[in-house]
Amino acid sequence: MELSKIIFMIIGSLFFLFGIATTIYPNAIRRWLRNHSCLLNDSVELIGYILGLIGVTILIMIFWG
Repeated sequence: MELSKIIFMIIGSLFFLFGIATTIYPNAIRRWLRNHSCLLNDSVELIGYILGLIGVTILIMIFWG
């Protein structure tokens, strides 16, 4: 397996896992964002869905390509 595929697989897996963690534990993510003064507190679930979708898309592209 090429090094670039391995790197993209790791990145895709991290996006996917972070997306799942964001949708499962939105209150913890909101607390972290509030402590670090980010303004995206209201759309935590949407961010999780988008990151999970990006991760799944990267993994599908790797395994089909």
